[in-house]
Amino acid sequence: MASSYLNNQTEIYFLHGTSINSTVWNQSVVQSIGELFGYNPNRGGYLKLVDWSGANNTKARKDTCEGLLKEIDHRKNKLKNTPRKITLVGHSHGGSIVLHASKEIRDILGPESQINILSLNTPNVIVRLMRLLPEEVIIKQECYSKTVKERIGLGNP
Repeated sequence: MASSYLNNQTEIYFLHGTSINSTVWNQSVVQSIGELFGYNPNRGGYLKLVDWSGANNTKARKDTCEGLLKEIDHRKNKLKNTPRKITLVGHSHGGSIVLHASKEIRDILGPESQINILSLNTPNVIVRLMRLLPEEVIIKQECYSKTVKERIGLGNP
């Protein structure tokens, strides 16, 4: 994968958890995660705090997942299928949405795009990851989560 596009087509989507809204994302955390994953608004980067109903039910999460996938597909078409780096950050049930979306994002974006998943306090995350991703990705996720937490100031995991 060529590294030349990693900073100019970086997209980051933040999804909050149940019963809250996007104001839960502290500006310094958003900025730190953005920097960690190569977000640069001066090079075509895109960052979105996704507001969804926050309702604690499967339909609300499924509808939000479908809306997120439609937006990613729309941006792909707008950018003329340029390989991109997409990071999905989800807290609590926002992480559930992220994990479900990750199953279909590769089909939308193609094999040249890089997809990062960061789930924070997501229920049953390891069980869900084992159903969705190859074992080597899960191992990388566990190791990487320590680095992310230290980098954004959440202390040692």
